[in-house]
Amino acid sequence: MKRYRLFITLLLAIVTMQVTLAGDKIIVCGQNVQNFFYSLDRERTAVDDPSTPDIDESSNGRISLSNYNTIEGRTAKLNAIIKALAPIGADIYTFNEVECCDEIMELLAQQMSQSTGKTFQAVYDHLTYDKSTELNGIIKSGYIYNLNTVEPIGNSLPTGSGFFYQRQMRMQTFRQKSSGESFTLCMNHFKAGANDAVDANGVSNAQKREANAESLLQSIKLASDPDILIMGDLNCLPTDECQRMIQDAGYAEQLMRYGTTNLWTYGNSTYYAGSFLDHVYANSTMAEQVTGAEIKHIACPRALGNYYNAYSDHDPYVVTLELKEMETPTYAFTQASTVSAGEYLIAAKGNGNVRKVCTPVVVTDSRNYDTPEALDAEEVDGIITISNGTCIMTFEDAGSGLFYIKDSNGRYASHNVKSGTQYYTTITATPNKSEAHKFKLTRQNNGAYEIKSTTSNYWLLYFDEDDSYNPNKFALYWKMFNGKYPFLYKRETTPNSIDITINEHRTNAIRKVFENGRLIIIKPDGHRYSIDGRLLQ
Repeated sequence: MKRYRLFITLLLAIVTMQVTLAGDKIIVCGQNVQNFFYSLDRERTAVDDPSTPDIDESSNGRISLSNYNTIEGRTAKLNAIIKALAPIGADIYTFNEVECCDEIMELLAQQMSQSTGKTFQAVYDHLTYDKSTELNGIIKSGYIYNLNTVEPIGNSLPTGSGFFYQRQMRMQTFRQKSSGESFTLCMNHFKAGANDAVDANGVSNAQKREANAESLLQSIKLASDPDILIMGDLNCLPTDECQRMIQDAGYAEQLMRYGTTNLWTYGNSTYYAGSFLDHVYANSTMAEQVTGAEIKHIACPRALGNYYNAYSDHDPYVVTLELKEMETPTYAFTQASTVSAGEYLIAAKGNGNVRKVCTPVVVTDSRNYDTPEALDAEEVDGIITISNGTCIMTFEDAGSGLFYIKDSNGRYASHNVKSGTQYYTTITATPNKSEAHKFKLTRQNNGAYEIKSTTSNYWLLYFDEDDSYNPNKFALYWKMFNGKYPFLYKRETTPNSIDITINEHRTNAIRKVFENGRLIIIKPDGHRYSIDGRLLQ
């Protein structure tokens, strides 16, 4: 009898362990649900009604006119969404093209709870719009989550600039309750339309998507957790420039990593029909915690073979995560007495000690330039050690002793010069090297560097808290004013005794190292891998 009891105890322990391990996974599902509205007077929410043969070809060849502006139509579409997505068993569902209000997310959470027997909660971003002027309605991106497995940390923040994209491009940090580990989930919706289509100002859709990507990469530095998962309807092919920008900033496409066939998410008859427009990207630390990613061909007309049963023109996609404690990468820099191509911190000193380093430019709602913020830093025994790789600048040889300055988002420094007597005391960042300014770096007697644009003849200066203008910021300025020349601290490209001491590298640890503008993975055996798992050496 004791042996049986022991056997049963061990069996229960094994079962319990398996359940615990299974529960440690987080499943994230994303989808564009094509204009799902709570309001009934916006002419947005509609579903296909098999009993109604009348199809409105002008509405993507899909929408049944009889279901506009009715509770029955909204309920039918809601039921179709939940019927398709509930069996996925996700802990977090995140959506594009939902109405810009909390009510629509509450509706999705309530129905998902009822269907699954779990408790889902909406992330409340409190976004809204003026219904008296925006008669056709405004869409946003939003989240619902399983209250028993995850919890949101902090607020939903924008990753887009401007009135429109602030609502469609969002990020939210989540914590897994069982492990205590967290990650940042960024749901985005880029400008739709064929690449070569242009507006009245001659700006193409491709250029607008590049602006979306640039804003995303600048805003992501505000994330409260450095493990970043970027997903959403990016409305572009994997080879488009806006995706190259994301890849160059150190993010790897996870749907392509885990799948080689049926890589399409869009099933409509308009531009890019049957194409791969929805994407999932992870930075290196997040990619190590992604164990699977796939597209579920269950929602759009292309997947279902007809228009009548589809509830969207996009299919959903699913990412499986196993969160774990990640070693935080650290970087050591020493003051530069000479300058050559490499990775640098642009630093400011006060009372002889380093106190601040320059961060990348952040795009605001109304402009694409700024005075970069100054991040706190400290020099100890001649070394600055940081764990935030976003402030690392890469100096590239521009010839004739000049340099390009590239930030951690892969964008080059340039400068806006306003005609007349006014001047922009700002830095502009451009992803295009052809638009970048070249800088001449001249060492001063105190070890600081005059960093001067040879295009605009402006100096890069630091303004501390005692300055009346732009305190604790860096700026390109047309005269010395109260600004001070910055100091340069260079990172060695090969490990040395200082790196080992500072980073406490362990032979049994996986390390993340920032090299040539992006993170790479170094395994315990010394082999180096890209973030998508390719062997580098």
